[in-house]
Amino acid sequence: MLSTLITQWENANLAVFQLFGKLVAQSANPAGLPGATTDVRAWRAFVRTALQSTQQYTSATQSAFDAGWREQRDRFALPGAAAAIKELAAINADLATRIAQGHVQHTGALTDAAAQYLDDLSRSRNATDAAMAFGRFANDMQAQSRALTLHTSSVAGSVSPAITQWVEKHLSDDDTEPAK
Repeated sequence: MLSTLITQWENANLAVFQLFGKLVAQSANPAGLPGATTDVRAWRAFVRTALQSTQQYTSATQSAFDAGWREQRDRFALPGAAAAIKELAAINADLATRIAQGHVQHTGALTDAAAQYLDDLSRSRNATDAAMAFGRFANDMQAQSRALTLHTSSVAGSVSPAITQWVEKHLSDDDTEPAK
């Protein structure tokens, strides 16, 4: 890359020196010297040459900068990085969705268990019926908490393989990349 930059730098400087030579040749007889006459066409040509040299130098510099930028941009492999970020975000969104669904189901089940408990409690005839209703309620709570724990464990267990696969796909050393 450095040799390319040096070559472009040399070409730009050569173009500037050639245009400077034209500029000096066109302004060899400037106004104000004894015996010299003012030549408006020579000054127009001088200004035109100066503008052309500025434009050519600016164009060469911009072209060299753009070529260097494109080379560096291509080295970064930005489309691949963008795809990797999108895949990681999808893994995260899937994880969050599955955990949220588990919590919603758990909350619904706890609400149903509490409603059933209150319904059983309203039909109880004595303290023994109330104690049995509470036992059913406690059993339902334990079963729902166990179900949530199993669901959360299942989701957590699936994260590691997904992240490992993502890392292997996007962060591994790629030996097939061409040497530059």
